[in-house]
Amino acid sequence: MNSGFPQVDASFANSYDFPLTALLGMVTEVDAQYNFQRDGSALADGNPLTRRFAINSYEMYVQDVWKVDRRFTLTLGLRYSLFSPPWETNKLQVSPTVNMDQWFLNRAAEGNAGQPSNLDPLVSYDWSGQANGRPGFYNWDPRISGRMWRLPGRPG
Repeated sequence: MNSGFPQVDASFANSYDFPLTALLGMVTEVDAQYNFQRDGSALADGNPLTRRFAINSYEMYVQDVWKVDRRFTLTLGLRYSLFSPPWETNKLQVSPTVNMDQWFLNRAAEGNAGQPSNLDPLVSYDWSGQANGRPGFYNWDPRISGRMWRLPGRPG
């Protein structure tokens, strides 16, 4: 029977069904180990991943109220916030070794030019984050915001 695929010898151990079911999003193997400890040892089946993340955040807010006259009050406030990137404290954090923004932009340009994706660099991962002494998910993000309210004063 010809299904539109090239003929495969019956003794051939691998067939087209694995890649096709993977393309369709079907589970092809339920006995594989996917979760590992830092030393590379596999977690036992059914054991949950235990990860502990931390973050530092600092905020300061100052405010003052000025009564300009009996009918006009001015309230000003200024907030400063500093948030660290979150990190995994047990040295289990990983990040891509290539800039993923640029990788996707390059991939889009190559796809538009009709070039195959096998020309792109492989995406691999390495240890990252503060616990590993390396950069984290993103850089520190300081923010300053201010507010001003003008409220009518009440005649005294």
